[in-house]
Amino acid sequence: MSQTSKQARFIAALVEAGDALPISGISRRSGLSREDCGRIASRLIKRGRVSRRKPPLSSGGGFYRYFLTEEQLDGFLNGRRRLPEGLKGIDAVGAGQRLRFLRDLHERTIYRESAILKAIIVDYERTLGVASAAEESSRC
Repeated sequence: MSQTSKQARFIAALVEAGDALPISGISRRSGLSREDCGRIASRLIKRGRVSRRKPPLSSGGGFYRYFLTEEQLDGFLNGRRRLPEGLKGIDAVGAGQRLRFLRDLHERTIYRESAILKAIIVDYERTLGVASAAEESSRC
């Protein structure tokens, strides 16, 4: 599984929860290993794309809780973030084929309600839209 899709699953788990979650909760919701979630969280914290806080010990603290601020959530939903690192080397044809495959998966009953798959599809659609706009502007 590519790093981009893991990151999308991580973020989709945070969005779906709507509240701050520890790594174990993100791992459970996203289906990723705790190690993967730890690496992704570290990377996203450094880039300022996810926030974290450590609750006091008296209220079950001890482990960081990860969450999205309103600005971070708006950035993901409105496409103001940079192109995902994992998609930079994929040509438009390859990304289009992957998007078709993901849409076919989404049509199946078992995956129809998957917020994670929806987030990945939206990410591919946004990426292809940005790439298409960049290509058109370079022609002019």
